[in-house]
Amino acid sequence: MENLFEIMHTRWQKITDGAYALIFSTDSKRTTRIARWMMTAAVYAICLLISVYAEQRGMTQRTAARVLWAYIVLGMSSLYFFLRSGLSERTQDPSLAFEQSLFAVIAILISYFTFSEVRGVILILLPLVLVFGMLSLRPAQTTWLSLVAISILGLSMVLMSAKFPQRFPAHLEAISFLMLGSVLLMMSWIAKRIDNLRQRLREQRAALEQALERVHDLAVRDELTTLFNRRYMQQALANSHKQYLRNGRVFCIAMIDIDNFKQINDTCGHQAGDEVLSGFASHAQDALRETDILGRWGGEEFLLIFPETGVLQALAVLGRLHACIGQIALSATAPELRISFSAGLIQNEAAMESQGLLECVDAALYQAKNKGRNRTVVWRAENI
Repeated sequence: MENLFEIMHTRWQKITDGAYALIFSTDSKRTTRIARWMMTAAVYAICLLISVYAEQRGMTQRTAARVLWAYIVLGMSSLYFFLRSGLSERTQDPSLAFEQSLFAVIAILISYFTFSEVRGVILILLPLVLVFGMLSLRPAQTTWLSLVAISILGLSMVLMSAKFPQRFPAHLEAISFLMLGSVLLMMSWIAKRIDNLRQRLREQRAALEQALERVHDLAVRDELTTLFNRRYMQQALANSHKQYLRNGRVFCIAMIDIDNFKQINDTCGHQAGDEVLSGFASHAQDALRETDILGRWGGEEFLLIFPETGVLQALAVLGRLHACIGQIALSATAPELRISFSAGLIQNEAAMESQGLLECVDAALYQAKNKGRNRTVVWRAENI
């Protein structure tokens, strides 16, 4: 019995999922647009029920009411077809907001002359359509929609007053036209104001995003070299260690020190020293791989992380970096100056935390300096 219930539940779930996909589609954005259309369709359905009641009470002619019904049913069906089939996605506005607003305006105008006894109430719906239109329409579209509504309404009022003066007294129609026209034009002006506010908000948001990006850069970047700073590199090293513990992904780190940097500052000046640091950072990034992470550790020291890299690969990258830096003039103040660097290299060990790795790679760096500089020494336990 339990298995039978599970089978029936599974089948019912498949049926409902299939029906949902058939009606709404499997595309999330298209589903959202269709859901909004359904909310609008529910309002039209209520209006149709009211119009049926009004027609049965003799408030309008049957032919006029059926014209309105046909217009709403055919129009809404066409809108659903364009939304569900994806044809609307070929237009500038896939939600067809302007087309739906124009459709609603015409439906209201038809209702105005179809149900003349309550036409004052019906006219209230026109500003309501424009209010919703402000949320998605451009100000020019809202203005154009208002002008279309005013023009059609005014012309129809003149014709109906001439043909049916008893049902549509000219003086009352004129008052209604002036009042509604003023409201619609005012709403067009409001739409323009709202659009200006939106534009200001977009500009302010863009400025805020730039400011936040700048703050983020200041928090993780070194100002002189624009490389990552020590705080960021500590976090990147910790993350690499976590990845190794979780997935077994080996990595290497190298501690790099500019050779004889104090002498460069003393003989060529601090300006040249700064140029050497920024020049090294710039050219080093060009020589490294995209996955390598280089940051300024402090002073003339740099930390380099090689994600998912063994010792031999890391040595090859550092060898390329040695060759590149040794041939380039990094200082405009002292163009004859050529620099070299010493580096310690270590591959992560399972038993070592980040601090232990840093201590060992720092020891390897000092070995490179003691052996004559301009070289890379790989840390090994037997070297200590």
